[in-house]
Parts: sequence; structure tokens; C-alpha cells
Amino acid sequence: MAIPDRSATRLAIDLDALASNWRSLKARAGTAGCAGIVKANAYGLGAERVAPALWDAGCRQFFTANLDGALAVRGWLPDADVHVLNGLLGDADAYVEDHVVPVLNDLGQVERWAACARRHERKLPAILHTDTGMSRLGLPAEEIEDLLARPEWLDALDLRYVMTHLACADDPRNRMNQEQAGGLFCHS
Repeated sequence: MAIPDRSATRLAIDLDALASNWRSLKARAGTAGCAGIVKANAYGLGAERVAPALWDAGCRQFFTANLDGALAVRGWLPDADVHVLNGLLGDADAYVEDHVVPVLNDLGQVERWAACARRHERKLPAILHTDTGMSRLGLPAEEIEDLLARPEWLDALDLRYVMTHLACADDPRNRMNQEQAGGLFCHS
């Protein structure tokens, strides 16, 4: 009896199925945005293939983990809206030059992006990430209060979204989802 060669394992990516799944999610989202998350080389699937397939399906917003990933997407899709989930790391001017939008995860990043906006004499696009209970990335409630006390920082931003991570998003009936979503709007 021949022993099977297990080293010959392959992963086949059906880009048409991937595009169909994105279109299905977009339809369920209604008027809400629906982005493509292509961090970590599209979770190992090959961002250079996945991002263009999502673009062809109608996706216009992409999120990467870092600036290098964003610049790769920008190279393949010059007209895409590209965002960096890990925030404003490194040279802020590089984000401006390459039209990459940071997801601001702490007060230091907000302050640096606002200062960059003042240097460029225009509002700069940003997404504000709040921590409503997952305790990973994002501004906790006390930092939101500090941010609200500094309107000059917010005035420098073209704030596109406020986002959070739901700890129990895989269970739509979990009451923590409602508690976390409510946490986005309960600040003074």
C-alpha cells in the first residue's frame, strides 16, 4: 500500500466565490460601507490577487495592517480608498503623500495626525478607533473624554468613521454587542 504524499497539500482560491461573498456582504450591509480587509497578504490568500478581484466586484475601500500593505494595495488599485488598521506608525507625511488613511488608535496618533494636517494646511482624512470592551486597539473611554477636551485636534481631521471591534461579533444575539455599540455614543 502506497503512503500518500502529504507534502503535496494545496490551497485553491476561488476568486469568483470570494467576489460573490463580498457582494453578498455588501447587499446585507445596505447603505453601510463594506470594505475588503487584505492585511497579512489577504490572510495568506495573496493580496495581489484578492484586492483586484474585490475591486472588480465593486469594493472600493480596503484595510491593511500597516503602511507597507497599504502601499502595495495603492500600487495595484490607484483609485481605492486605503486604510491602515494599526494606525499612524512612522512618517505621517508618507500617509499624506500616498493618500493612505490611518485608523487612529490612541491620543498620540490623533495629536500627530492633527499636527500633520496643520503642516499641510488642510483637514486630513482619518478613522477613529474606540475601545468599547475588546481591549485590543482603540481609545478607551477616558481617552475619548481627553480627546473631546481638545477640539483643535478633531477640527484638523476629516473624520470618516468611528469604529470599534465587537468582542462577540460572531454571535449576533450576544448582549455584549449592543453594550459595545452603545459605548460608542455614551460619551459627553
